[in-house]
Amino acid sequence: MSEHRILRPAWVDLGRVSLRYAVSGAPDPDTPPIVLLHEMAASMETWEPAIEILARDHHVIAYDWRGCGGSEKVVGSVSMDDHVEDLKALLDMLNLGRKPVIAGIAVGGAIASSFAAAYPDVIAGLIIICPAMGIAAESAPARLAYIKRLEEGGMRSVVDESLAGGYPEQFRVGREQKFAEFRARWISGDAASFAATFRMLMALDMPTVLARIACPTLAVAGEYDPNRTPEYVKGVAAMIPGAALKVVPGGHHMPHQIPSICAEFVSAFVASLNSRQKTETPTAQLGPTG
Repeated sequence: MSEHRILRPAWVDLGRVSLRYAVSGAPDPDTPPIVLLHEMAASMETWEPAIEILARDHHVIAYDWRGCGGSEKVVGSVSMDDHVEDLKALLDMLNLGRKPVIAGIAVGGAIASSFAAAYPDVIAGLIIICPAMGIAAESAPARLAYIKRLEEGGMRSVVDESLAGGYPEQFRVGREQKFAEFRARWISGDAASFAATFRMLMALDMPTVLARIACPTLAVAGEYDPNRTPEYVKGVAAMIPGAALKVVPGGHHMPHQIPSICAEFVSAFVASLNSRQKTETPTAQLGPTG
């Protein structure tokens, strides 16, 4: 990563949780703002390379969700409802002026989806990238063993096995410094919060949540993501009414690996919402044309 950083983090105590967030780009009354959620055991810096592109034309908000980055850590357990209400409180504080498009990676995608189902009148559109909607029952024993190693040895003890699949070798070659920073930031995460989030993920029941999503939705899969494969993401998209599916040449930590492609499909989705809104606006509301 270059010395120039587009993110200018701030912190806010929302009463229920203290969150680290950053606002980039200028508000545009004609375009929905974009709210970005990172993946598990990460921070908003995952999105930073894509934000550098998106902020040229969009009002972009990113934040570290509870337990991650510079936000308040988890004590004991955490629930999906906690994350949904944290996001609602942050949006209320920001008072963006219009409904945002919300995009989330992995567990961030599950949070964004749960928010869309809980608050359909507050969201303009949803993008879920390599979404992690739970853990299959057959994988539970391996995940519990992973959590045990994590709790006993900390983040460093599981970093290489965790990033082996999510950050494939082809995205490290020629970008060694960028990956080294990503890995170091990953290790600096909070092991107790990570373990609590894993337990939350194991308890999720997302199909009924996904079926309630009413906003335009784009599900994006990474061609080289073994964690949430294109076939898996296709299955998730099928549970969301009217959702579109897109497969791109990325891995699990997509905005950090292929930022220009991520920025492109996010921008295109926002543009499609603008076009749809113009098409659906009654002629009488458009004003005189002469």
